[in-house]
Amino acid sequence: MIKYYEKKHFYIAGVLALFMLAPILIVLIPIIIHGIMYDDRTVWYINVPYTVYFYYAIGWGVLGVALLLGYFYERYGVFITLSAACVTLLCIYLGSNEYKILGDNGVAWSGTSTKHKYEYHWEDVDKVLLALPKETNGKQKFEFYFKDGNYVEFERDEHFLDFYNKFIEAKNNYGFAYESIKRD
Repeated sequence: MIKYYEKKHFYIAGVLALFMLAPILIVLIPIIIHGIMYDDRTVWYINVPYTVYFYYAIGWGVLGVALLLGYFYERYGVFITLSAACVTLLCIYLGSNEYKILGDNGVAWSGTSTKHKYEYHWEDVDKVLLALPKETNGKQKFEFYFKDGNYVEFERDEHFLDFYNKFIEAKNNYGFAYESIKRD
């Protein structure tokens, strides 16, 4: 029986498959993973920061480059691909640990650069500012300032409006200040 392919063709097929699946792997998978890890009945909003998408893009890009190198260096292809798969899993792990959450219990977030997870209840909120850009096409941000001096920003998007009434109810129940300001 004649073989019409070589082992190295599997590497190039992997590169092509990765390239075709890139939008799903970089955009949808982080949202799904964050939903699985952090969502429950008390959570109103899970914000997936842009750096998460960056980590995922780096991870999948490293795997794509490794598959391409496996094509050219077939002898070391398995080692290169497995090493890159470990780097990809590390990037996915780092990206999955960064989140911002609003819910019944308050505000919580964690960054990739810190292992510390911040959790504040609504009574810990000092004030919330809606920062409006001077340009009409700029992005609006909610800035949460806490009584201990810490703060976190949430970008106002179409999902933020879905739970706006719950946010106003929390403001009325816990009495923190809420105002809008113009920013550069």
